[in-house]
Amino acid sequence: MFLSQVKLSDSASAREERRKLAVNGCYASHQLLWKLFTGEQKRAFLYCTSNDALDQFLVLSATEPQNYEGVFAIQTKRFNPILHAGQKLGYQITINPTVCKSNRRHDVVMNTQQSLLLSELTKLGVNPKGDKKSRLKNQLLDFADDGMVANWKAELQLSEQIARSELLEMWLRFKTDLVLREWWAARLSKLGAKTELVECDIYAYQQHQVAKGKNQIRFSTVDISGQLEVTDPEKFTEALFKGIGRSKAFGCGLLLVKPL
Repeated sequence: MFLSQVKLSDSASAREERRKLAVNGCYASHQLLWKLFTGEQKRAFLYCTSNDALDQFLVLSATEPQNYEGVFAIQTKRFNPILHAGQKLGYQITINPTVCKSNRRHDVVMNTQQSLLLSELTKLGVNPKGDKKSRLKNQLLDFADDGMVANWKAELQLSEQIARSELLEMWLRFKTDLVLREWWAARLSKLGAKTELVECDIYAYQQHQVAKGKNQIRFSTVDISGQLEVTDPEKFTEALFKGIGRSKAFGCGLLLVKPL
């Protein structure tokens, strides 16, 4: 395997590629990086962006990338880690967290927050008006009693006064963060590693909308970093090489690791 640092050069062709990235980032970056592997019929690489301008990437590939018309500046090294059970690694990943519900894939964050809002309304004996998150939040803010608000504050360990709308947002983020940690720990355990829930940070939740021809592709991402322990070196190495989760074509799933 090859791990490459790839960034756009200062050529005229590269400037045009930057323009495309600014218009349709995720899909444009996928198309752009295909140019490193012009002989490949099937995508055999993973990547993630490595700067805020979205014009620098880390790319993991089965074949060595080839520069295309001087568009890129590339630094490549072989990546064939030798891992052992019990090894501790630091990691970071951008991932598309999904859960299967009624034979369909759903965003973990949106599904969790919708379920939390519906549950709180049920406790109050309120009939939900639809299932849109914004409407459910407004309903809950209208009907939440002092006892429910006190419970939110207790879970957040807050004592100061705070606006109900802000408190609800904080509580939803707190509860969702717990679900995401559990989801990630369970996912890692199936891939030959384990992590303590307190040993990971989850941040930068984003929703993306990508234009692909006449279609609109929607997906969400979170960034996760922390520490893990390898339990099955063979299975974990396979996860490193193949990527984790969905939306790999749009910069998700590349697990970056370093020894501790």
